[in-house]
Amino acid sequence: MTPTETRILDAIGGRRAIMVWPAILLLPITIFSVVGQRADFSDSQDVSRWIWASTLGTIGAAVVLLTAKFTYFRKSHLLPRSYQSIIITGVLVGAVKGFGTGYASFRLDLIGDLHIASEIVGRTISSAIIGAFSLFITSLVFTMRDRYQIERRKLILEKLALESGERREKEMLDNLGAFLGVSGAATFTAEIEQIKTELASLQATKGREEWKRISERIERVARDYFRPLSHSLWAQNDLEIPRVSVAEVFGRAFRLDPFHPWVGTILTVLPTLLLNIVDLGTRIYEVLVVGVTTFFAIKAANKIQGRFTRYRGRVAGFLVVGISFFEALIVLTISTTSWPETRAAIINILIWIPLVTVVASIIRVALAVQDDLNRELRESIDIARLEAISNTHRRSLLSRELAQYVHGGIQSQLLTLSAILSSAQESGDQERVDSAISAALAVLNNPPQEREGISTSLHESVEVVALRWRDFLSIELSLFGDDLVEPKVAVIAQAVEEGITNSFRHGKATHITILIERKTSSLLISIIDNGVGPSGGIFGIGSQTFDLLSGGNWSLSANASAPGSTLTLNVTLTS
Repeated sequence: MTPTETRILDAIGGRRAIMVWPAILLLPITIFSVVGQRADFSDSQDVSRWIWASTLGTIGAAVVLLTAKFTYFRKSHLLPRSYQSIIITGVLVGAVKGFGTGYASFRLDLIGDLHIASEIVGRTISSAIIGAFSLFITSLVFTMRDRYQIERRKLILEKLALESGERREKEMLDNLGAFLGVSGAATFTAEIEQIKTELASLQATKGREEWKRISERIERVARDYFRPLSHSLWAQNDLEIPRVSVAEVFGRAFRLDPFHPWVGTILTVLPTLLLNIVDLGTRIYEVLVVGVTTFFAIKAANKIQGRFTRYRGRVAGFLVVGISFFEALIVLTISTTSWPETRAAIINILIWIPLVTVVASIIRVALAVQDDLNRELRESIDIARLEAISNTHRRSLLSRELAQYVHGGIQSQLLTLSAILSSAQESGDQERVDSAISAALAVLNNPPQEREGISTSLHESVEVVALRWRDFLSIELSLFGDDLVEPKVAVIAQAVEEGITNSFRHGKATHITILIERKTSSLLISIIDNGVGPSGGIFGIGSQTFDLLSGGNWSLSANASAPGSTLTLNVTLTS
């Protein structure tokens, strides 16, 4: 078994191990397949009793399935189980369904005493095979859908990365109308200008009389206007990769590798041999004929489909339907049993040959035809779709940059200034107030688009951030390893500033230690403060920034031996 096949089989026992909702969707088929095979439709009482028998067997199977789901497989998303355990569970579920239906049909006088043993044993064995087959295939299909989704996202992001920089909208604030509307953009601009005017006036007069009033106004505007605005901008136009449907998984597999004679023959013959058997001896001849003709029919279909380069999926579909009706006609012709038994065999053939053919192709593609699959996925991402995704992606990036500017720049600086104005009213620390006003005006007067295109290193960017905050609290900066220049540098510096802001505003810290260590393919960032420690508040844009940067690999914890907290981010590097 190849490493790829091993990884896929290991993944089957993970988060998709036992799924309840596909079982619920298949519930009508599970119940009425038996009714369709065995009931006498001219007798409503007989139909009703077969429905009851099948339902009772299904209830028992559901109890086993749910018990397995919420006991042994309860934490399979954290600790994957083996694919063999899924097969064993399927055997148990199917066996309970078959035995329950067989026994209930006996109790309801649907089968006689002479046939009870063969009916219950045959139905139990065949249902156990079908149950194992069904649970395994369901897990495999949804696991493959997840893999296809990841591959599609990776391919699209690769294509977007190739064209990045070719058409970038630089004037962020000129696009406010696209996100906020005309009146919203006007309100935003008016608020900025009003605050800039008040801060410039305060900076010129250097009087303490207005500190309290302006502090209260700034805090109110920051909390009531800029904070919800930043959250609204952040939530706009997240990048959505077209989802892979279950039908697409089946369709791609069916086009790539649909026909497997041995697999199709065996899986068709087993239910035909075992399901609803009254006199096993009378069926041996039929099973041999069906098995041989199915094998050669599938081999012929494989050769016919191989002659087509286009419409392979449609051709395969017509061939499978043709094989099903051909085998059903053979069963009708050679059957030596009564009409109810013959009808059951015909229905079995019409259902199982298409199902087995598609499922066999899924297994084959899932475990062996990865190169063809990747080619199919690449071809599925057409130019028009990629263009639409690319436009949405650029708009999403622009919206989030604007949200981060409003949140990490305007809102944070204004709240910091408000806190400094409040604390300086008694001390009269004009110098500290002037520094805070200058920092706030620098953010308001220099929106991000004026700084784009300047390629700075990691060390330089972080040092600029630390220098900007050293007027407000003591910062100790330690940089280990080689410097770094890559597209993530700006986001890393922004995350560091977010950490400093949170320590100062929420943690009431007066001293911060920043440790940045570059490793082979990652960056370890630690921000340690002497504040009050984590407050357990609601995570906002700051935490979402950390999520995007680190892929969720970050933590905020209380210091073990001293007051304060430690923010740790592990960032994967692209260069």
